[in-house]
Amino acid sequence: KYIYQSKYSNDIYLFKEGEELYFKKVTRIGTLKPNKILDLENYIHSSKFYNNQKQAINVFDMIDYFINYTIVLVDKREEEVEYIEVSPVYAIE
Repeated sequence: KYIYQSKYSNDIYLFKEGEELYFKKVTRIGTLKPNKILDLENYIHSSKFYNNQKQAINVFDMIDYFINYTIVLVDKREEEVEYIEVSPVYAIE
């Protein structure tokens, strides 16, 4: 998985590429009928935030971009689909 739930908190979703950027759960959305669902990994890797030569995400640009949008993660579990609204967070080390 490109994003996975933290083993320490059910409200935190981490990127497999690094932990300086993560998503924090805002709320669970009961019913949602999206017109289109984007694959986040493909979206980021084809965006201006991703440096193909370094194979790294420009975290600051991505946070500035995501902060202006509502982000909903889709969690598919067997027969149930859960929609989770999240917000981006930058972890300061």
